[in-house]
Amino acid sequence: MHAQHLGADMVWARRAEYLADAESARAAASFRRERALRRKEDVRLAERLCVRVLEPADAGHLRALFGRLSMRSRWMRYLAPLRSVSEPMLRRLAAIDHDRHEALGAFDGVELVAVAHYFRDPVQPARAEISVEVADSHQRRGVGQRLLNDLAKVARGRGISEFQATASLENTGVLAMVRNSQWPATVTRSGPEVDIALTLPDTVAVPMQGRADLLAPCP
Repeated sequence: MHAQHLGADMVWARRAEYLADAESARAAASFRRERALRRKEDVRLAERLCVRVLEPADAGHLRALFGRLSMRSRWMRYLAPLRSVSEPMLRRLAAIDHDRHEALGAFDGVELVAVAHYFRDPVQPARAEISVEVADSHQRRGVGQRLLNDLAKVARGRGISEFQATASLENTGVLAMVRNSQWPATVTRSGPEVDIALTLPDTVAVPMQGRADLLAPCP
């Protein structure tokens, strides 16, 4: 009888293992489906946003975007715990001349939800410092990647072949954009920060006259 009971216990234990494995497989499949659905939704979001070249008159939009950043996002973007955007900083961000300084903005309805800047190096004009900031509500949804790609097209068409940036080691969003761009890149650690250099391939170059969508009448 003892052996029979032991055999029955083993059968029930094995059955429990099978059920647990089946439940884990179902949960994993459900997670993959949900993740794939979220990715599709994120792609649709990034594609439906209106992206256009910004102008100095968009200073109010730039100020409002700063207000849509959490304190952590402000730290990731400016490497400082800023509670407000100063007037000198706002003037610099809005001083867009479409040569030394360009900026592309992504609008969701009437709200500016992301912006990408480049600042051309005055000594080495083939290089430009870049920055990307995305409102918390639109982060990790492909919006920054779209702006980076569009900014590269504009920059490459103007003779810029390298993007440079400094970011916090904790800024996983920027590091993911670097990986996802699939452009030649070097990332050098400097204390709690990293220096990034991206080489822009010739294939991304599109002159501004061929980028009519970036001149679209967004809000």
